[in-house]
Amino acid sequence: MTTLEQAVKSGIKILEKEASKKISETAKNKTRWRNRKIISAFKWKRITAKDKIRMLDYIPDDYVEPGGDIYFEEGDATLTEEQHKWFKDYSDYLEHTKNPKQGKELCEGCILNQGTSLGSIRNLAIEWAIIV
Repeated sequence: MTTLEQAVKSGIKILEKEASKKISETAKNKTRWRNRKIISAFKWKRITAKDKIRMLDYIPDDYVEPGGDIYFEEGDATLTEEQHKWFKDYSDYLEHTKNPKQGKELCEGCILNQGTSLGSIRNLAIEWAIIV
């Protein structure tokens, strides 16, 4: 390979890295996601502590444990529908930003996860996958 070809290939790699960095920065620096304002998870928790319905106006910028902080009011059909839309938007945002906490939560029960208590089943599944 000539020096010119090597220089072109290294230039292309540099440009690809810069492009992917710029894409990830724009995704993280977004202030809105599907007409909902993105705020810090800390601020979001403070808002929901005061008013559970206002949580639908915002999306936390980080993963929030389901249960205590993410609260759904039952009874009103239109409110329940709006809450499900919010949760889908929130999940899509975390997936778009490739949030590692959400990924860890989603993969927690997988038999291929090293942290599961199903170690022997995990090893058998890996051995079977290698053989096949």
